[in-house]
Amino acid sequence: MALLLFMTLAAWSMGSAVGSSPDEDYVLTSIWCGTEGNPPYCRKDPDQASSFIVSELVARPQFCYVNQGADYSASCQRGMAENTVATSRLNKCNSNSDCVYPKRYFETQMRFVSIDIEKSVLTMRIFNCIICAVLVIASAQISNLRNLDAVLVWLTLATPFSFWIIASVNTTSWAIIGTSAIGFSLVNVNYGNFLMPQNFYPLVSSTFGLIVAVSSRRESTEITLLLIAIALICYKFEKETTNLSSQSRNRFHIPIVVLSLTTLIFYQFRDLISFEMTNISLLGENLIELPKFFLGIHGSWGLGWFETFLPQISWIFANQAFLLIIYFHLKSASSKKRKLIALVLALNLMGMLFVTTYSGFRIGSVIQPRYFLPFVIPSLAFVLSRSGVRVPAKIFKTVCILIAISNSIALRATIQRYTSGNDHFLFESLNETVEWWWNFGPNPEFVWIAGSMSFIAFLLVLAHIRESMIN
Repeated sequence: MALLLFMTLAAWSMGSAVGSSPDEDYVLTSIWCGTEGNPPYCRKDPDQASSFIVSELVARPQFCYVNQGADYSASCQRGMAENTVATSRLNKCNSNSDCVYPKRYFETQMRFVSIDIEKSVLTMRIFNCIICAVLVIASAQISNLRNLDAVLVWLTLATPFSFWIIASVNTTSWAIIGTSAIGFSLVNVNYGNFLMPQNFYPLVSSTFGLIVAVSSRRESTEITLLLIAIALICYKFEKETTNLSSQSRNRFHIPIVVLSLTTLIFYQFRDLISFEMTNISLLGENLIELPKFFLGIHGSWGLGWFETFLPQISWIFANQAFLLIIYFHLKSASSKKRKLIALVLALNLMGMLFVTTYSGFRIGSVIQPRYFLPFVIPSLAFVLSRSGVRVPAKIFKTVCILIAISNSIALRATIQRYTSGNDHFLFESLNETVEWWWNFGPNPEFVWIAGSMSFIAFLLVLAHIRESMIN
């Protein structure tokens, strides 16, 4: 299964040109240069202390095709690798080695830097795909129906937008992978006795997930604490807690309260007290626009620098699949479990609302849905998988069909945007309209077929395992 998931993500990694993910110029320059330069691939600018001289294909790879518009392919990148420019857009550290982003992600990817920039970027993307396939499948432990339902929710939320992010070099890739592994691990933990041998594997996989997550983005630590708090609160309301003595339950309240309070620092909640009344009107505006974020989680905002719009059927099908799962759980779960699901949904929405409003931005402008994916995906996968009800076969199959179609259409539209531009019809042969493509590897039509079929095969295997467990 890990191989099929890897092949699905690998198709996405090949489906777009260098620089296609948001802020990829910043990320690539940080990888190529580090903090001190990386001769011969990057050197310090002798004229500006905070700038580096690096290939134009690294420093501003997206400029030509983003400025031209989505009707133009990425063929304008030809010749950019030979040009060098000065740039100051990269991860900076102060005298105490305190950096804007953790350095480990950039230092790890720097190992793949070579004279061939396109091949280096694709290697980095493939590396991220391998980490995701191995860590997610290993931590999911597909051994019971609860774990399978968690995987289904994860796939529903990740298709297609998160697949594209994971298969990019954006730092959010590792954040999603790491927190997802933590979320799956928390599903499998026995909270009644942490010293039980069965907890060893989930604790190990969650540790690896934590290392990956905190190596990429600072907020991963707060997200992890929040996920742990949600897991402990869910456990408190689950059936096994009734078997604890009153004294044990009272002791159990302490870590729940402590961890819940700790997570208040999530996305600067500690600054809530300074929230100004002048933002009330902005709060009302953002409240009305809040559904945009959940639509954006499935790609309605567009990919890339928000100039690669997916066909609407793609993100509508993905949203429909998620709403179908949510509706079933809210309808079928017990009263207490419905409250927990509603609580986690509200926590996601409140986080989106607060971060955008406190930052002074309208929803739809600066704050992007991808910032919330590392929390939205694992938190909802966890709480829905522990709802106490199992998704029936009919809904399971319907959701699989919806996300399979969504993934295939989104992948084809993305490949087309960079190979020939959107001035061609979507279902023209990708091989006949090629204006840009990688100078190595399979042709674009094969990549689309392989990616689509791999995902379908993954879902079929998942469904077969599930039927075997039920029978």
